[in-house]
Amino acid sequence: MPTMGGMGVLSFDDEEDVAWAFVGNGYALQVDGFSPSQMTDRQDANNGFQDEFRFLLEPESEAPEAMPQKHDVVMVLITTVVRLAFEIVAIETTSNIPPYTQRYVCNRRADLNLP
Repeated sequence: MPTMGGMGVLSFDDEEDVAWAFVGNGYALQVDGFSPSQMTDRQDANNGFQDEFRFLLEPESEAPEAMPQKHDVVMVLITTVVRLAFEIVAIETTSNIPPYTQRYVCNRRADLNLP
């Protein structure tokens, strides 16, 4: 059973041993950007933040290892010097007919942003 400091964890993905490897370049298109924002407790303003971002991701390479997987970190290039990090937390589809169109649910990883 995987452990973390003597405590049982849910999966091997929660282990502290992390390895980073560059798998290739690709293209990202943010989708579902016009979702409603949650209101504050006083109902006088919206919070204006999102916990999840959804992207369509397409790698440049056709190699199987270049396909995005759950828990991969995606670096989105904003300018030549600003890169934002997102972690894939889920993969979903918008249709129930094969071949499935995959949409990647991502969370921000501000600790990995590169200035």
